[in-house]
Amino acid sequence: MNVNRTGTKKGGTFKCNSTAEVTPNQMRSSACKMVRTLVQLMRTLDRMPEEPVDYEPPFFRSCTEEVKEKHTAEAWI
Repeated sequence: MNVNRTGTKKGGTFKCNSTAEVTPNQMRSSACKMVRTLVQLMRTLDRMPEEPVDYEPPFFRSCTEEVKEKHTAEAWI
């Protein structure tokens, strides 16, 4: 089964060159191949640098202890 994309970055369509239905086994196989490809690609990336615990990226601010406690408490409800 071939799937082609036509159009531009902002608008496009996908078309399949096959009239056959996609079976669950074909879908599972395609998903496995995609995950394997992603894992292989990720192995080519450099390791992320270790960031200090107190690092704050530009334009971000740390949350207060009050907000942190509220969200932690809500997560267990």
